[in-house]
Amino acid sequence: MFNVTDILMWKNPAITGGILAAFNALFIMVEFYGICFVHLACQMAILVIFVGLALKFVMPSAVLVDEASEPISKDAIAKVVGIVASGLNVATTKTIETVTWKRSSTTLKALVGIDVVRRLALWISLTYVIFLAGNSVFIIPYVVETKWDMLESHIKKVYEVKDLCLSKVPKYTDCKDVKWD
Repeated sequence: MFNVTDILMWKNPAITGGILAAFNALFIMVEFYGICFVHLACQMAILVIFVGLALKFVMPSAVLVDEASEPISKDAIAKVVGIVASGLNVATTKTIETVTWKRSSTTLKALVGIDVVRRLALWISLTYVIFLAGNSVFIIPYVVETKWDMLESHIKKVYEVKDLCLSKVPKYTDCKDVKWD
């Protein structure tokens, strides 16, 4: 079984490249060919069901699942359900805290974020945002790990420029005794 970090860090380039190619192919099909993903998934499910029917009659011994088999163990299901339940509980708690103004700063951040997304949604396609985010998930961890020395020198330069710019901004303590005529 593959670990998510192994996939994102390109430990097996064939697997990671295949997943990235499939993601990009799905984007191209949806965006440029106008294929509806739900319709495509339903068509693929029907195809798989009919292939299974054909296999049942052509090669009866090829049926791999019998009544006693357990494709997914109960322990794996319990673990996944536990993780999903804890994630939903955290999300629900955060949502309730935000909606009921438990922390005003969190609620105000949510309101500003929602308003920014609402305004930007008119100009930026969500499909392209998902495409860029999906490709970035595969690219950024690998680049950061392999090119960290070069990135660190650039980050230091950025901090130096930031400090230089901030040093030119007058402080209140420098200006409080100035008499304005």
